[in-house]
Amino acid sequence: MNTEHFKSTNGINSLLINSPNSNIVSIQFWFKAGSSLEATEHHGIAHFLEHMFFKGSQKYPAMKIAKTVESFGGEINAFTSFDYTCYYINAPLSHAKKSLDVLLDMVCNPLFLKEDLIPERGVVFEEYLRSVDNPSQYNFFKIQQACFPKGYKHPILGNEKTIKNFNLSQLKKFRSSFYNKQNSMIILAGNLAAKKEYKNLINKYKLPSGKKSDFPEFKLKSAPAFNIHEKPVNQATLTLNIQAPDFSDAKAAQEDLALNALTFGDMSPLYKYFIDETSLANGLSGSTMYFSKGGIHFFRMSFPEKNLSKILRELPNQIQKCLKAGFNQDDLDRIRNQYMASKVYEKESIESFAFAMGHGFAQNGDINSDEQYVRTMEAVHPNDLISSLSEIFSRTVHITLQMPEGLSKSVKIDSLKDLGKRINTAGSKVKKAATKFKVSQSKYDQSAQVIELSKGVKLIHRHNPLSDTFALHCFVKGGLTEETPATNGIYNMMSKNITYGYEGLDYDDLKKDLEKKASYLNGFSGRNAYGLTLQGLSKYNDSLFKHFENTLLRPSFSQDKFLLERELILRTLHIQKQDPVKQCFLNFSNLVFKDHPYRLEMIGNEESLQKMSVKKLKDLHRKNMETKEMVITYCGNYPVEIIAQKCQKLVSEIKRKPILSNHFNRKAPKPLYNQNIEIDFEREQTHLMLGKAAFRSNTKEDAFLKIFTTLLSGQSSELFLKVRDTKGLCYTVQPLHNSSIEAGYWGIYMGTSTEKYNEAIKELKKIISKYQKRGVSKRDFLMVKEMIYGQNIINIQTNDDYAYFYSVPVLHDLGLDFSYKTLEKIKSVKHEDLNNFLKEFLDGGWNLVKIGKTN
Repeated sequence: MNTEHFKSTNGINSLLINSPNSNIVSIQFWFKAGSSLEATEHHGIAHFLEHMFFKGSQKYPAMKIAKTVESFGGEINAFTSFDYTCYYINAPLSHAKKSLDVLLDMVCNPLFLKEDLIPERGVVFEEYLRSVDNPSQYNFFKIQQACFPKGYKHPILGNEKTIKNFNLSQLKKFRSSFYNKQNSMIILAGNLAAKKEYKNLINKYKLPSGKKSDFPEFKLKSAPAFNIHEKPVNQATLTLNIQAPDFSDAKAAQEDLALNALTFGDMSPLYKYFIDETSLANGLSGSTMYFSKGGIHFFRMSFPEKNLSKILRELPNQIQKCLKAGFNQDDLDRIRNQYMASKVYEKESIESFAFAMGHGFAQNGDINSDEQYVRTMEAVHPNDLISSLSEIFSRTVHITLQMPEGLSKSVKIDSLKDLGKRINTAGSKVKKAATKFKVSQSKYDQSAQVIELSKGVKLIHRHNPLSDTFALHCFVKGGLTEETPATNGIYNMMSKNITYGYEGLDYDDLKKDLEKKASYLNGFSGRNAYGLTLQGLSKYNDSLFKHFENTLLRPSFSQDKFLLERELILRTLHIQKQDPVKQCFLNFSNLVFKDHPYRLEMIGNEESLQKMSVKKLKDLHRKNMETKEMVITYCGNYPVEIIAQKCQKLVSEIKRKPILSNHFNRKAPKPLYNQNIEIDFEREQTHLMLGKAAFRSNTKEDAFLKIFTTLLSGQSSELFLKVRDTKGLCYTVQPLHNSSIEAGYWGIYMGTSTEKYNEAIKELKKIISKYQKRGVSKRDFLMVKEMIYGQNIINIQTNDDYAYFYSVPVLHDLGLDFSYKTLEKIKSVKHEDLNNFLKEFLDGGWNLVKIGKTN
């Protein structure tokens, strides 16, 4: 991709990224203006200002901003961090100029009307309440309070007092102080054949001059800080927080690699001990967060609270053991290749590529800072990993512990102090040929074709000659639809265990090779299929294909891994009992999918999990390989002849006795209607689902609901504007349209404050009633059709995207071009037919599930 950095005639810092083959455009406006620049009385103003920009300009009033972009299938949004804020639009290339104009005008010429303040305070406060309810975000708040320096100690969202009292004077002052030419950059990425027009448009807009932002140094407290708090969760979370060097420091890449070598993936030593061997923890991770001037290392571990004493005892021991054992070249390559590969994959998406450069400018002052980081990483030696870890664990360790409700007082601060000292001691101690088959070509994508390898087995090949990566999938008929309450979760369990090695290669050796080659091999299961996915670099195609083939045909299904996965799933089921959103959807599914397998929880239930065994997994998978229909999909730069030969060899090793089935002919659910379910949950927000049973995929009714759902989606929709923006009743509200092979549902989900619940329900029903009686206007009807087309273009970009896009329709005999034909069906829908459908479908029968405070 070619880049051009220039300043407009009015001084706007601009970056053009030309990608000639791209059919979308990504426009991003970055500002060095984040929450770390806020005074105490203005906490949260940077984020609140982000919201207020969307309230419009004279040229594009509030509703028109999002509506203009979403009318052609684009997406518009923004995000605020500690050191920067970014506004962006992703859109089809044909609407690049309009998108650029919308974003420039929105940011350069905001109105900031007084009447928009009050409802937006309510919206942002709802977002704040949601963050308080979220255990991981709340944990981060406690970390900030405990050890972060001034400027970074407070939540980006602010607090209740500041949010509820923001005024126009504060907004304008923050904007005038930091939204200037010196602190900004606009990025335009895509096919820039019309570059001259885009430059001329940028030249028409102005930003004021001003001072460059001066961010505070990010330096953790010198004395160790300890915090123990509780939330309504069913697991404990321990977090170690340690100072990290600045992103530009030569040691930054070394320490980042070292921390990941210790914690990342199944092959890391701490994962092996705490999860694989002892099951003491549910999960662990290490990561680094960088700021404008400095950074922080995090080490997190989640586990059942009963294991706390063992965790505190063993963590320093295992760190010391790892430091003594050291790391070899394979360990380094495993982690380093992961990072390098992420940069290669990043180039598949123009949005991600532009983001990397914008982020480099806003946080590090250099659009090429990522490249320098990679060059530094390439020079790291295995010995550097040990010296870096030794250095990290010799620094001050700040510790935060989140416990389930009622248990925080059972933990003494002294136990955390002792942990910190022992970790410091551990660190200091070590401180040193396809034409022969039946082929069907896509009429819409000349790069895609289907080859029938044998009865019941098809190969999809999509040639992407410019890609250095590939995606390889296998979809097998099965999944949730074939389960009963007694066997519930067996397909999910099979997908979890299928990648734990195969005959002739144990899991450790398999995982080591996969990570060394920066590839990802995963099982998956869904409602009507299960299988295997592989993503990798094309230069390793041959060796990775062998892993894929052997994993699919000869999986080991280790007893130890099976027991581990079962325990982790049982813990997940336990945790979900305290998750109001999960409970909301589980209860709703029981109503709309009554007497049908779709009502079952994908991961199973406690009784069914106890009855499972390795033998049952092996027998079921072997039977499926021999009898079920399957689709193998390859998207990458290898020619079809080579891939077809490999897949033909794979199929020849199976003793196939295919039994063809049609999931469309299965017994339909017996949905319930007009049901009200209320479950008491002591939370700040109430979660609700208002909906009913709908239609399976590949029906005209499903196309009608696709149009209606799109109309109510997005920031310019009536649902969003009335319920969220105008009345401030919630932070999250969205229509949900679920259509699968055998059944579907439609509804609206919302998370709202308990005191706003009745008003929120009333508003939702009012909107539904309006469309039931009046239907959709002709103007909106035509707009939504274009939106759907634009969204489809944006959502399908990578090899993995295309693999999923084609596989399911082909597996269920809907054809390679099913998704394209679905779009054609939507285009052919008549306005009158849509409104007649809505008049009938929206007329009563609504189920309501409410999870929250009942008093």
